[in-house]
Amino acid sequence: MAQSRIKAYDGEYVTFEYEDKRTKERECATFSAEAFLALLIRHIPDKHFRQIRYGGCYSTRSRGRDLATARACLKLEQGKSAEPMGWRERRRRENGLDPLICLQCGAELVLVKVAYRSRDGPLKERDLA
Repeated sequence: MAQSRIKAYDGEYVTFEYEDKRTKERECATFSAEAFLALLIRHIPDKHFRQIRYGGCYSTRSRGRDLATARACLKLEQGKSAEPMGWRERRRRENGLDPLICLQCGAELVLVKVAYRSRDGPLKERDLA
């Protein structure tokens, strides 16, 4: 259960959000903390319980056939994976804009200085030139 689904906790009662399987709508429920934990604990697997590790196209039984189909759909050569993209190329593909080109003048942006806050508090700078 994701922590974001817990909507309120006042020390005695827990309110959480769930999806009703019949109506396909999100609903909220409130339980005492003990009852909520009892419901949650039921989903913790027993010690040494074997869970399915890989499913779908990564399952051992169908990996060769399914990965070949996936590569064909992506138009990749057999045994080769897609080239990894850097953050700049991903941004270009997402919104069509180069993040390192100034939108007003068209000049390429250059990283000059990095500023970060240390654990002690004061702001520190590091020149890159």
